[in-house]
Amino acid sequence: MAYRASHIGLTVSDLAAAEAFYRRCFGMGVLVREIHDGSSWRSLDPATGWEEAAALGLDIKMVVLTRDELALALDVGSELGRPTHVGLFLSPGEYARVLAEVGRMGLELRETSPTRFLFADPFAVLWELQSEPRLLTARDMGMGWLDATGATHVGDGEV
Repeated sequence: MAYRASHIGLTVSDLAAAEAFYRRCFGMGVLVREIHDGSSWRSLDPATGWEEAAALGLDIKMVVLTRDELALALDVGSELGRPTHVGLFLSPGEYARVLAEVGRMGLELRETSPTRFLFADPFAVLWELQSEPRLLTARDMGMGWLDATGATHVGDGEV
């Protein structure tokens, strides 16, 4: 069996806001919300939302969101352990939808191209989204490359 990602864990400062953001931006659904009682994790009934949990005196500590084969495990905490960025391949249609949604939310786009863009979400997570189904290198993006002698090149020429 080939390796594939099972989930991406992100530490966020506001769990409910992060859940709402990722659901809106990426069209994800809630797989589970969990509490931690000091010694173990407990999953809430899928029908138990934020207001219901608060009314029961439950403090949600983790949310797992899913869409297709992607799972985001969101937990609340300090900034320690944040990934440097998350890269996703999207179909061209979904790429266009997310690009438009990011624009509607007023988030700054970084390093944009017709097939790739980066943006930082409100929780300081940097997202790199591509519509091409392969990982792009700096050389692929025209940023230059080093040959075996250490000479720098841009495109097919030497700098």
